[in-house]
Amino acid sequence: MKLISQAVKNYLPELSLRQKQTNNIIFITFWSQFSVYALNTILVLFLTRPLIAQGLGYSQAKAYAFIGVTQATGYLMPILGGYMADNIIGVRRSILLGSIMLACAYLLVMLSGYTISSLGDQLFIIAFAFIPATNSLLMGTASSMVSHIYSDDAIKAKSAMTIYMAINVGALLATMIAPVLLESRYGPLSVLTLTFIGKSIAALNFAKRYSIYDSVIWGMDKSKFSNQGLLRLVAYIAAIYSLTLYAYTHVYIASTLIGAGCAIGILWFLIKTIMLKGETRSKQMIAVLLIIEAIVFFIIYNQMNSTLVLFAENNSDLSFLWFKISPAQYQMLNPLLILLIGSQLPRFYRFFSRFTIPYQFAAGTILSGIALLVMAFAAQNAINGLVNGNYIALTYILISIAELWVSAIGLSMIGLYCDARAIAFAMGVWYLASSMSNAISGRIAGWVAIPENINSALESLPYYKNYYLIMGISALGLGILMYFVAYYLHKIMKRRGIELA
Repeated sequence: MKLISQAVKNYLPELSLRQKQTNNIIFITFWSQFSVYALNTILVLFLTRPLIAQGLGYSQAKAYAFIGVTQATGYLMPILGGYMADNIIGVRRSILLGSIMLACAYLLVMLSGYTISSLGDQLFIIAFAFIPATNSLLMGTASSMVSHIYSDDAIKAKSAMTIYMAINVGALLATMIAPVLLESRYGPLSVLTLTFIGKSIAALNFAKRYSIYDSVIWGMDKSKFSNQGLLRLVAYIAAIYSLTLYAYTHVYIASTLIGAGCAIGILWFLIKTIMLKGETRSKQMIAVLLIIEAIVFFIIYNQMNSTLVLFAENNSDLSFLWFKISPAQYQMLNPLLILLIGSQLPRFYRFFSRFTIPYQFAAGTILSGIALLVMAFAAQNAINGLVNGNYIALTYILISIAELWVSAIGLSMIGLYCDARAIAFAMGVWYLASSMSNAISGRIAGWVAIPENINSALESLPYYKNYYLIMGISALGLGILMYFVAYYLHKIMKRRGIELA
């Protein structure tokens, strides 16, 4: 057996240290994102399932608000976690501690699943609230490590794309598997167990290969982790956990506070932008406008894992081409399309050189509006309250294409349009916009929450039809307005001799 193993090793090409370091990061990224998407894919179904079926028994309105708050807090975490990694813990140490603590958090979430029938959501919320604080140490630090590994090499860009692909492969597999497990005899418990296994594999893998990064450590990783640093870490986790626990148990208050806080942050960025001079101010003002436009798009985008899932469950025949699928499995179209189309974007942009970022944001919003109007059209042509599931698939496809024109280039837009001296602040504002959109969409989705006394597809259909019609027309109208704004911005910038990417 040993001889066979050695023969296989001799046959395979010897990887360089850099490749081993990068492949390890890609591996933990894959498993980490697999777990995240496995839970998020079925979360709204889990929240609204009755307690007798191992769900949390939330009303639809509360479930939407809860998802909005959990996603909103998730987008706030990279700002705080990045500071901890850079100034107190160290990037490599942050990945190790973050992945281990995150696996422990998911273990607690899994164990809480066994208490739902007797304690409801109490232990689940207590455990689930650990995730943002621990995940903050991992978000962004993995890609920072890869960037540092290839800081003097052109292959860096390829590595970044590989990580991007790993995220979406993990998401694709999760969206295919998790809904099937949810409908199995073990129900939500099987999904919670799967997420714990994925996070554990990621943590154990990095811990085992921790030493291969000895050649690329920098900053705080070069010094021993002091007792003072440990106390700061404990205080940080405790503070974030306390805030998150309050937010998760008071979702309506939390969504209002998060939305208001993010709005203040964006307003402060606008004030700082007005204080700039010349071309820098002109371009950053456009960035502020695009950030606001992105909020509109993200509100539509967030329908994919919330209202569209329950619409598929309550008012569709669950068809996709020639197959019958789970309500949550339509979400697999998102990572699938990103994998198929994403790599072709550079070629597309070279061919359509005048399709600049302001036009892309407008087109993305218009397309997302059309996607929701497809849902309204499907509802209009429903039979016995059930729409053809292929309309839902088309909606996911259109929103996923729109994502490539907005979300996928958001941070690139920040780098191109914002003052280089405050680029970290500008990127933080982009995350604030993402967080704000989730807080808003969680509350807006409550408009289509079906009352508990309505149990038939014929009765619930008008709620969805009116909701998607209003949302679709609003997004389409705002997208068209964005197009004309983009047109006039280009004319103004051209007169000033400023070229927009």
